Amino acid sequence: MERGSNLQIKTGERGIPEWMRRALLAAPGISRLIRLRNGARNFEDPFAFVDVALRELQVQLDLPAFEEDWIPATGPVVITSNHPYGGLDGLMAMATIGRRRRDLRILTNPELQTLPVGIALFPGEYTMPWGEIAAASTLATLPLIFLTLLFQRGIVRGLSAGAVKG
Repeated sequence: MERGSNLQIKTGERGIPEWMRRALLAAPGISRLIRLRNGARNFEDPFAFVDVALRELQVQLDLPAFEEDWIPATGPVVITSNHPYGGLDGLMAMATIGRRRRDLRILTNPELQTLPVGIALFPGEYTMPWGEIAAASTLATLPLIFLTLLFQRGIVRGLSAGAVKG
């Protein structure tokens, strides 16, 4: 567990148990991420932070040089992206675009978040609303359960047909 990490996880009556807080802080990679987050405040240049973060996370992007030529070096440009891997995709996009042009601005839209990301953002600053998270997760699975019940015969038929050797 890293001391002085500024990671605030409330324990006690309404927070998570102390053993879980310790487990979260001891999880592999957490101390490295905390170090990166705290170190980000020391960088004037965001692209320098991106380079350090990718190096610290041991992520290397192998992109052919001609692919970067698709990014205009000057003039107006809008690049849209969906990040299925969250922050890591964003860091790689910033590193790639930043090599070509430094006038990069990043806009996010919370309405475009996937359901699991939205549920993951439920926790408050000092509490974990387990009831709300469980309710949202249950509501998210209801359409899948309905579709499975609706098409169960076809699903079973397809699984059975694929299992037959002959």
